[in-house]
Amino acid sequence: MKTSLILNPYAGSEDRRQELQEAVLHFDRAFFLVAENEGDAARLAREAIEKGCHRLLVAGGDGTINEVLNGIAPQFGGIEFGIIPMGTGNDLCRTLNVPIELDQAVALAMKGHTIEADLGKITSPNGDYYFLNSSASGFSAVLSENLDGSTKSWWGSLAYIWGGLKTLPELEVYA
Repeated sequence: MKTSLILNPYAGSEDRRQELQEAVLHFDRAFFLVAENEGDAARLAREAIEKGCHRLLVAGGDGTINEVLNGIAPQFGGIEFGIIPMGTGNDLCRTLNVPIELDQAVALAMKGHTIEADLGKITSPNGDYYFLNSSASGFSAVLSENLDGSTKSWWGSLAYIWGGLKTLPELEVYA
């Protein structure tokens, strides 16, 4: 089965990226696609599917996974979609019981272990938006905007608490 792995090189710590490299050493490096900029992950996923990829692995956090998902949503049912947790919170991985340990997650994804998942879709005047685990707005959206990569790298999961405290004064009441 043709497999591609889309990697967000900014996700996770340097140690985590090194651990991922060691976990995939025995796989053909030709299947690695690196998403350097916003939008790259979705584009690379579409291109991989167009070239006959049947198993798409995503090494990144919830944001990278979501970007890939929105890039391939119309073809979602026709491929195997695997997740390698590299993010700060890894909420989707925890929800789906994907191991957080990289060697275990890579082995599981390469075996083609699958579960069925519902794909959510929101239609708006700006287009369609797809999601697997959850979709949020309001406080959650503002909190995400207030968190940058350096804060998450420095604080890890605690960055979300810091982001929440920073976001509270910005909240607006909607009636």
